[in-house]
Amino acid sequence: MTTATPAPVSPARPSVGNEPTLSKRVFRILSIVRLDLAAALRRPMWWTWIGLIALMALVLSQNALLMLPQGDSAVGGKQTWVTSEFAVACDTVILAILFHAFFITIIAGLTVIRDEEQQVGEILHATPLTPGEYIWGKFLAVLAAIFLALIAQYALFAVSNHLYPHNGTPELHGPFAIGNYLRPAIEFAVPQFLFLGGVSFMIGERSRRPILVFVLPAAILLLSVFVLGHESDSRLTSPLARHLQMWCDPTGLAWLRRTWFDVDRGADFYNHHRVILDSAFLTSRLVFSALGLGAVAFSQAKFAGTLRRSARSGRKPRARRARPAPAAWRPVEASKVVTAPLARLRMQSGTPRWLASALAVASIEARELWTQPGLYLFIPLIVLFTTTSSLDATGMLDTPLLLTAGTLAERQFSSITVFLALILIVYTVESLERERACRFLAIRNSLPISTSGMLLGKFLTLNCVALAVAGSCLLVDLVILMRQGHVPVVVWPFALLWGVLGWPTVWMVIAGTMAAYSVTRSRAGAYVLGLCALILYTVPGADLSWAGNLALADAVHWSDLSVLEMDRHGLILNRLIALGAVFFYGAVAVRYFPRRERDPVQWATAMRPGPIFRSAALMLLFALPAFVGTFVLFQNVVRGQGGSVVADAEKNYWKKNINTWRDASMPGVRAADLSVDIYPDSRSFRVRGSYQLFNKDSKPLAHIPMTCGFQWKHLHWTLDGKPYQPTNLSGVYVITPDPALPPGKSALLGFSYDAPDPGISKGGKGLTEFVLPSAVVLTSFSTRFVPRIGYDPEIGVNDDNESDPADLSVTGIPESHGPLFGAPTPFMLSMRVTAPADFAVNCVGDKVGDQVQGDRRTTVWRSAHPVSDFNIVGGRWAVRRVPGVAVFYHPGHGENVGDMLSALAEARRKYSAWYAPYPDRELKLSEYPALAGLAQSFPTNITFGEEMGFLTQTDDDANAPFAVTAHEAAHQWWGTMVVPGDAPGGNVISEGMAQFSAVMLIDAVKGDAARQAFLREMESEYFKGRSVDSELSLAWTDGSKSGDQAVTYDKGGWAFYMLAQQMGWANAQRGFQKFLATYRHSDKTPTLTNLTDTLREFAPDKTGFDDAVQLWLHQTDIPEYQLSDVHRSRMRDGRWLATAQVKNIGGGRPVVEVGAWIEKSGSTQAQWRLGPMTPGEDSTGNYKYVGPGKPTRIVVDPNVKTLQRNRENATYRF
Repeated sequence: MTTATPAPVSPARPSVGNEPTLSKRVFRILSIVRLDLAAALRRPMWWTWIGLIALMALVLSQNALLMLPQGDSAVGGKQTWVTSEFAVACDTVILAILFHAFFITIIAGLTVIRDEEQQVGEILHATPLTPGEYIWGKFLAVLAAIFLALIAQYALFAVSNHLYPHNGTPELHGPFAIGNYLRPAIEFAVPQFLFLGGVSFMIGERSRRPILVFVLPAAILLLSVFVLGHESDSRLTSPLARHLQMWCDPTGLAWLRRTWFDVDRGADFYNHHRVILDSAFLTSRLVFSALGLGAVAFSQAKFAGTLRRSARSGRKPRARRARPAPAAWRPVEASKVVTAPLARLRMQSGTPRWLASALAVASIEARELWTQPGLYLFIPLIVLFTTTSSLDATGMLDTPLLLTAGTLAERQFSSITVFLALILIVYTVESLERERACRFLAIRNSLPISTSGMLLGKFLTLNCVALAVAGSCLLVDLVILMRQGHVPVVVWPFALLWGVLGWPTVWMVIAGTMAAYSVTRSRAGAYVLGLCALILYTVPGADLSWAGNLALADAVHWSDLSVLEMDRHGLILNRLIALGAVFFYGAVAVRYFPRRERDPVQWATAMRPGPIFRSAALMLLFALPAFVGTFVLFQNVVRGQGGSVVADAEKNYWKKNINTWRDASMPGVRAADLSVDIYPDSRSFRVRGSYQLFNKDSKPLAHIPMTCGFQWKHLHWTLDGKPYQPTNLSGVYVITPDPALPPGKSALLGFSYDAPDPGISKGGKGLTEFVLPSAVVLTSFSTRFVPRIGYDPEIGVNDDNESDPADLSVTGIPESHGPLFGAPTPFMLSMRVTAPADFAVNCVGDKVGDQVQGDRRTTVWRSAHPVSDFNIVGGRWAVRRVPGVAVFYHPGHGENVGDMLSALAEARRKYSAWYAPYPDRELKLSEYPALAGLAQSFPTNITFGEEMGFLTQTDDDANAPFAVTAHEAAHQWWGTMVVPGDAPGGNVISEGMAQFSAVMLIDAVKGDAARQAFLREMESEYFKGRSVDSELSLAWTDGSKSGDQAVTYDKGGWAFYMLAQQMGWANAQRGFQKFLATYRHSDKTPTLTNLTDTLREFAPDKTGFDDAVQLWLHQTDIPEYQLSDVHRSRMRDGRWLATAQVKNIGGGRPVVEVGAWIEKSGSTQAQWRLGPMTPGEDSTGNYKYVGPGKPTRIVVDPNVKTLQRNRENATYRF
């Protein structure tokens, strides 16, 4: 009987009595660190990482940052330094998201996997290393390589920011302070790098699957894009949810944005203050650091348990059961052996067919693919991000958009493309590395199958990965559409965008990664090239044309009214180029894919000029389709709208004429007569018309400059009915009457021209005017439609020649100025429009004629009063009318038409009573394709992009369709009846009064709660959009500075609301009515001062009115209130007592209300008005509430009547 013998102790483990000393352990750990670090620093990937850091250091030293408010963009203005601690913290966070996460993952996550693939485990068993020494030695080497890159980053930042000459951007660089670099490194980089490195190391060691290692950086990238794009703000409404998101974000991006950047604090603050960490965020950084180190400790414990049994455990090995002895061998008699001829086995040998071998490889790869757990982690992450970001897409007033199948597919197109590319790079590289990792490489290389067949099989399987991701997203999107309701649930938009347009990108990524792997012959090289290409094609804000934007980043624009009609030719050529790139990359992959190891002789032979030339010539032949397609598309872009041909013509227009015609006298217009033939199928139109011009000055007019479209053909002129040939000065056509036009006299200027298809745009950016087979939008705002009188100073201006506006504190406001927009004077308009018979066309004025001849319809429009601008909008619509108003809309977009029609009708009725009677028969609102998200108001003819109101969800607190319709309808009075002057504050009359009118209409129709919600949203938008350093008062705002739109719209609307409250709504109405009666339909162009002077006449308290005008229109100070010493108690008689001190820590001296919110009453009670409070430490007022109701909170401005900063801090909850 045999007995079991104890298993010998492995020589790699010291016996219990021979425990190594601490110094020996440290020596062995440091030996591993030294060896691994030397190997890491020799790899090209680490130096590529350093190269990218150096490139980004140069870029970020001369450019504005992504999140940080910029300050005053004017030359010499106060700007945020790129050397400030806030700027360096931004750099740290953003670079960690875009670059560092993936490099750290590769270095940390693959270090143990690489040892396993190189069969280091057998050597490890023969060494005295313990599992702990091995794990911590490997991890410390990883950390050393990572922190060396981090040190290089900040050293390169310091050099590029302080030693590198910055002649063009000195205002961006402050003095050197080492703390500005050290603190962000310690507070943001170190915790994130420890977390990334430790968790990636643990995932790689535990799973031994390279694909799983990339789940963590992909998840962080998804989270960061989600946070950076503000998509989560509308969902995370509770303060606790937002704080949890900030604490659970490993990058620190959410905390930085919400704590410091959502509300601009000014360049002085960012340049001179530190980033102060609150205790909760600091704790989260420590927790993430501990998680990273804990992951390594967990990895060590598991590694020790799986590698070999610890010798000091003290357990005796179990006795093994004795096996029975094998039976004795007995020879078999030859007569009993059954034999058969070999031919009966029907064995065959030979090279398998190409397609059969590809399908066989695909079958094997597919079976392996579905066993990979990474796929089941990547897909939910991508689906979660894409669907959540789509659901959180908001429009005006931060209300959710109503999603259709097409808009949903378009909104997810770029994100799905990016994340598909990311995981396909990983899966492609690991598919090509699989045989090496499984030690099957020699067998694979010797198989009798072609390289092209093998790569095709892998290519087909990798398409299954993309199909799985896209299919999962599609299923979730269909569920979303069904749950949302109101729109048809169809699949074809997804198939068109994701399939026809997106799938060539999928093929290009797979083939390009295969080519990168074949050329570099390394996993790391393929990753580096793939990630660099991904960043290049998808970096936000990249100015790529159709010829270079092969990923179609931000270039696909969907409209339910016009399906990919804009730039369709460019899309087709772009996709053909992508397919040509797939063909080229595939050829490179097949040609250079390593099927055998190169020895020195083969390498020397390959480096001879002859083989190199033949190989290059062959590859160029394969690249020829992509090159030809790129050349053709590039020429189309150059000659199209926005291309260099038009851009050069516009630049010559500016260069030749700005000094001659900028301040030249212009004639007025008495009447315009136009005949427009529209040909949607050919994207062209033809115009014949005339302007009746008159000399509005006191001197004879010798020259009349006219600006025309740069792509017009067959342009002809007449003057007083006779043919005329003007002088063409690089786009300015100079009419010279003979004799000069006397003051008050008229001349009839006729013109005719053809406007052909303008060609494709530069990169698919949104356009505000177009003629498409399904829709037409043309306006007099630009020279695309009709000739413009005079010189346009905005044409030909770009970053190279853009100048700052005049400093009006030095020059003063000019006494004479023309209109802010439109023609020099109002004029009567007559227009005949011919279009296809099934096309509905709306124009300015009243329709006085409608006739169909054959397949063409002609409508005639005339204005009942002088107008300053006009437009044409056309499409195939449904229409809803009530007396006096009509809404024209896409048949599938009828969800909000009722609200919009109601707003239009109520606006016409209320505004007519408040301001002046509406003079026209019908006020029209027409929907057009959302190729540019605009709403515009022309006389009688309002146009909305489909996402501005038609595709917006509504709720009780925010009815965006009603609000935006109310705003645009108000422009029929403010901007149409009265055209403001081209002077500072002029646009506040148009946009500020339109926003104020919307507030008052919402209050009158929807009630006080809706008014409060709308004003809160305006207040929020103002503080998000304002730029503290460049903001001017409303009286000096001219639209040229960053943040002026928020000032003009939101602060302007708030200012007029507070002025109306101060003087009383009835008195304000009388002032508005007099102002309109004075300036309506006239050539007088009022300023903001003219409006406030008129209102002052009707203010009962003129001193209070003057103070309010000074505060809200002539200052930028904003009040900010805080509550302190708040107490609540119950008195002996059973009533409640609440007291508080109110302090204004901001600016201004407004009158403000303070109120107590009474339990279960649902309203504020005992509201007390406090007097003006001067800002400063002593600006306090006392509040006291006594009543039977129990107060649950004290609120400053409970009825939302005073604009204030940080309103949420002006509430105290008991």
